[in-house]
Amino acid sequence: MILDTTPGSAFTIRADGQLIGAFKLDPHYHERHDFAGPDDIGLRGVLIDVDHRGKGFGAQAMAALPALARARFPTATGLVLTVNVKTRKPAPPI
Repeated sequence: MILDTTPGSAFTIRADGQLIGAFKLDPHYHERHDFAGPDDIGLRGVLIDVDHRGKGFGAQAMAALPALARARFPTATGLVLTVNVKTRKPAPPI
């Protein structure tokens, strides 16, 4: 996400003035993903620092997201995202 030059808006997530995360709202998301419409905004690269996970900061950021997206992209009709899943191979039997 940091090296991606797609036009959009990068946002930081802060707690007590400390940077603990970031995400990007991408108005060109539909150009890469056929399930997104031209009026959809893509949510990309949601990051929360490992030391701050499990404390509700991500949930708070996502709860604030609809109002933020409406303010930044007033003509947008939806928010879309993809989820990357990493699975582990089962350990071999002992």
